[in-house]
Amino acid sequence: MELASWVRRPDPVPAAIGLAVVNALVEEPRGVLEGDLLATLRIRPEDEVGMVGHFGPLVRELRRRAGALHIFERHRPTEPGVFADQAAVELLPKCQVVIISATTLINGTLEGLLQQTNGAREVVILGPSTPLVPECFASRPVTLLSGVRITDPERVLRVVSEGGGTREFGDAVRKVTLKT
Repeated sequence: MELASWVRRPDPVPAAIGLAVVNALVEEPRGVLEGDLLATLRIRPEDEVGMVGHFGPLVRELRRRAGALHIFERHRPTEPGVFADQAAVELLPKCQVVIISATTLINGTLEGLLQQTNGAREVVILGPSTPLVPECFASRPVTLLSGVRITDPERVLRVVSEGGGTREFGDAVRKVTLKT
């Protein structure tokens, strides 16, 4: 349990280890919806969507469904609609739907971002590090948690040890979403 407490450390490496331990200890909660986030998330044609972290597989469909998609990325913007992360302070309050990378739990930026989501109808924490523990977000404006459950630990470990990431996990994980 000591390693789980590392999730609160300011250094991202121990925080990532702590979050991984927490996720490994959490049993699958009731009410989990199988499949991709976009099967659950309601996007209206007039919605402005803010995405903190570039989730490439979602971009095309979000641009098709929403009135606007603003992506905030720490790395240099590489395409239209991708902004430096500092722009989130100005644009997130205008968004009706906000998707935030679970990496923000590790790098300590989640709370500040959530303060910018007051006008949002949906606030999603997304990514394989997402803790599927609604109680952790009870006092926050988060409406959906979307992550993965590992079905083939050996394969996931091999992919990670070979430098791969989420896209290479394939059917070694199940995509799940949980309403908070």
